[in-house]
Amino acid sequence: MALESVIQGILDEGKKEAEKTIAEGRKERDDNLSRTRKEGEKIIAAKKVEAEKQAERIKTQETARAEIESKKVVLKAQKESLDEIYSLTLQRLSERWSGKLIEEIFRQKSGELKNCSVYSNKADRQTVERMASSHGCKFGGEIDCHGGIIIENEDKTVRTDYLLETILQTIWDDSAIEVTSLLWEDKPNERVGPAD
Repeated sequence: MALESVIQGILDEGKKEAEKTIAEGRKERDDNLSRTRKEGEKIIAAKKVEAEKQAERIKTQETARAEIESKKVVLKAQKESLDEIYSLTLQRLSERWSGKLIEEIFRQKSGELKNCSVYSNKADRQTVERMASSHGCKFGGEIDCHGGIIIENEDKTVRTDYLLETILQTIWDDSAIEVTSLLWEDKPNERVGPAD
């Protein structure tokens, strides 16, 4: 029996040792799982923050892109409107164009006209031929324009443009900012809603 009690003691001690090793293994496993869960939660939280930042960047970019696109649409519509206004203005001016305006150009530019050729559209040809001969120059031919004249020196090296289109374009270019501000910029007493 002494052998049995020694064996039983060894078994009991082995069992205690195994239970202790198993308990330590379980504790180490639980600690590792706890650490892993905490690290996973940190990673998930960091990824969530990064995803929210990324979503905010994308939202900001898309908002900016949409604003740019809407501004392009507005600017295109404004340009088309300005082009239409310009065309209508040119058409109305050409309808009101008269020989008296050509005579005024001849009167003002009489010093430039000696031995020159003067060009005009078909509608103004008779007036220009008459005025050219009375100012010591000749009619150079018809050109496609809404009104006005072009004066060309004798050796054809200098052409001076007094066409209606050119005059209007110069005035238009000089006043484009003023025209657009009159048409589209906010005016303090025309605002709708609260002031900025």
